[in-house]
Amino acid sequence: MSTGETALDGYRWQNRLLLVFAPDADSALYRRQQEMLLVAECGLNERDMVIIFVIRDAVSTKGRPAAPVAAVDLRDAYGVLPHQFRVVLIGKDGGVKLRQEEPISAADLFALIDSDAARARARLIDYVDPATDPDIAAFIRDDRRIIG
Repeated sequence: MSTGETALDGYRWQNRLLLVFAPDADSALYRRQQEMLLVAECGLNERDMVIIFVIRDAVSTKGRPAAPVAAVDLRDAYGVLPHQFRVVLIGKDGGVKLRQEEPISAADLFALIDSDAARARARLIDYVDPATDPDIAAFIRDDRRIIG
């Protein structure tokens, strides 16, 4: 495990991470990604998302203090050169779920996350009434170790 990956261990099982790498803050792709995420604040919070921006040599975070990690370590860990734009989605398990060279829309990001089976089960918790659905409630209660 690299230094960059190790520095993100504190988020494991707590948050999904969207790493946004850009060569500089004036990058058109970076600005477009920021705009796409700006309108999705509620959905990002609902999905326990933390956005980590890696711009040149700086690392910053939207929604939570950034882990103490150098931009170079994150670039090395996820194979991103300093002149490249990339988005990398890291699941709660610490695994890479998406890596792409273009900004990702909130709708596409949410569809990818929501298609995950554990996420689908976790959403059930909000809608199941144990009094009227005891079998489903028992399944969810017994399966929480998977839902996390």
